[in-house]
Amino acid sequence: KPEYYMCLAESRDGIRWTKPLIGPVKIQAHAKHNIVIPGGHGMCVIRTADDPSPNKKYRGLGGRDLAFSPDGIH
Repeated sequence: KPEYYMCLAESRDGIRWTKPLIGPVKIQAHAKHNIVIPGGHGMCVIRTADDPSPNKKYRGLGGRDLAFSPDGIH
C-alpha cells in the first residue's frame, strides 16, 4: 500500500476545483476514484500543449522522474 497518491483535480479558474472519478486502475476495493499514480509522491503534471508530439501534451515531473502523456492521465 503506497504511502502517497497522486490524484487528479481540475480547475478553469484556480478557485473552484473538481475531482473527476477517472480510476484508470482498480485500487483496493475502489474502481472509481481520482488517483492517477499510486506512490506518486512529489510528482506534478503540467500541460505542454505546444509540444509538436501528440504523445507529449502533458509532462509528469518529480524528483528524477520524467514522464509524458497524451491526456495527462494515462
